[in-house]
Amino acid sequence: MMPADPSVGTRCWSHRDEVVSVVGSRSAEEFVHPAFFYRGTAEYLKGTVSFIRDGLAAGEPVAVAVPGPNLRLILTELGSDAGRV
Repeated sequence: MMPADPSVGTRCWSHRDEVVSVVGSRSAEEFVHPAFFYRGTAEYLKGTVSFIRDGLAAGEPVAVAVPGPNLRLILTELGSDAGRV
């Protein structure tokens, strides 16, 4: 990972296939937002559904906010786990 200038309120860095943006100061209340880059439906579903299933397996609450057509793809791929999201 390559952090941007830490003196700036918003920092971004890239790690493998995701970009992470941190907004705020370096505190326990930092907001971290990863972004996922993909090529095509198969990559999109592989990345999003595995991330969702990892959260469910860890007992974390999971919410998905994506455009309607993408939501339908994700819920279909999740199958019986879709009701837990």
